[in-house]
Amino acid sequence: MSQKFFALTFLTTLFFSLTTSAKPIAFIAFGDAPYFVPEAHSMFDKLRQQVDKDQPNFAIHVGDIRGGNTTCSNKTLLRVKKHFDSFQTPLFYTPGDNEWTDCHRYKQDPIERLDFLRKTFFDQKMSFGENKLSLLRQPDVRSRYKTFVENSFWQIKKVSFATLHIVGSNNNYAPKKPTAMSEHRLRSLANQDWLDYIFESSINNDSQALVLFIHANPLFEKDRANNLGFKNFLNSLSHWVTKFQKSVLLVHGDSHSFQFNMPLKAVNAWDFEYPLPNFYRLEVFGAPEVRGVKVIINTNKNDQPFSIEALPSIPWEYPL
Repeated sequence: MSQKFFALTFLTTLFFSLTTSAKPIAFIAFGDAPYFVPEAHSMFDKLRQQVDKDQPNFAIHVGDIRGGNTTCSNKTLLRVKKHFDSFQTPLFYTPGDNEWTDCHRYKQDPIERLDFLRKTFFDQKMSFGENKLSLLRQPDVRSRYKTFVENSFWQIKKVSFATLHIVGSNNNYAPKKPTAMSEHRLRSLANQDWLDYIFESSINNDSQALVLFIHANPLFEKDRANNLGFKNFLNSLSHWVTKFQKSVLLVHGDSHSFQFNMPLKAVNAWDFEYPLPNFYRLEVFGAPEVRGVKVIINTNKNDQPFSIEALPSIPWEYPL
């Protein structure tokens, strides 16, 4: 091999490595779908095609994989799992309330449905999709919370990503239902522990940004003292976002209303509330829309690193 050819090969490889490493990270998020059978499932498949054509680093479903008008049966849930497995793109998922919390409406045991969900959707240490990404689960590093296999953590370059199991329907906070309250308390402790781990790891790894995924809209605008289903999470989140200092994005569903803003507040020594300047919230579309949102992360930008872009709307197929 000539020196000239070797030098040319080395420079070409170096250029490719530099441009590849400098390429921004991208993911596509969606949730609260598919709700209606069979039309929404057809629309969800078209969303899959959009995602795979775009080729992001990964996609994520932020919960509620069935509508309130369908049962919580194994068949209903496994039909969506089949959708997840058909993605070419690595796909992550965090549960919503429709999958288990609200199944009492169909006279099904929410705790049994949660157990089925964990055994069926979270039985591997990797994403869904034909091309998979590895992930770390809470029980892998926190044996005390061995059942919380749905709480996950992964990294791409210098950005950290994590899911926490926080759902709508007031996060299963129901004082008149002892079983629900027992579940809520244990999961809240697990989520607190997991949030601590996520931020500690992100700080230790010198992550340049952090993205969190939950299902619930945690009601930022509600008086914190009376926001009983989400108060502990929001207090802890405010603490860690302040300590982390770098940009944090929370992605959720639940309210079916696309929005991107800065709603998290902290309280200073004089009890004045102020918005945290390094925190951003993205809520994705929800039924009847079946639509994704692309997030591009560029940590080389001088301002906040998150760029938000809605994917093209998928035409409705619902009967008139």
